[in-house]
Amino acid sequence: MLFDSLKKIRRYEVLHEALPAAFDFLEKSDLSSLKEGRYEIDGDRVFALVQEYDTLSSEQKMMESHRKYMDLQIPISGSEEMGFAYPEQVREIQAYDETVDIALFKPESYQTFRVDAGSFAIFHPGELHMPGCSVVSKGSEKVRKIVIKVKI
Repeated sequence: MLFDSLKKIRRYEVLHEALPAAFDFLEKSDLSSLKEGRYEIDGDRVFALVQEYDTLSSEQKMMESHRKYMDLQIPISGSEEMGFAYPEQVREIQAYDETVDIALFKPESYQTFRVDAGSFAIFHPGELHMPGCSVVSKGSEKVRKIVIKVKI
């Protein structure tokens, strides 16, 4: 898991050969005007999902992990907490579904960090994460976010 300022995102393009195309998309797009939905960057290899939702308390959320794709989570507006856990801190509640590349887990314990507009988080395949949690001091909040999926 990586967390940093969006201003520094280019330093991470060495992690995978497809990341420069993802970062080009971020730099060349008017992110605030993109409508919800899927945007092809490089077919199924790299694509962006524009999402809008209200955050929920962490008790209402599940951990997730992926096997095929790396997640770049980039809030455009709003703030959310994201949880992360080690495999020994969770129990699987929904077996891996290859068609949507996700397995869901119930966390026994986990850590959280706050992700605001202007920052981002990267989760590699197998890393357990829980996006979309309410910032405790703010309660539920509308978040607009881009999740870029990069096939590994």
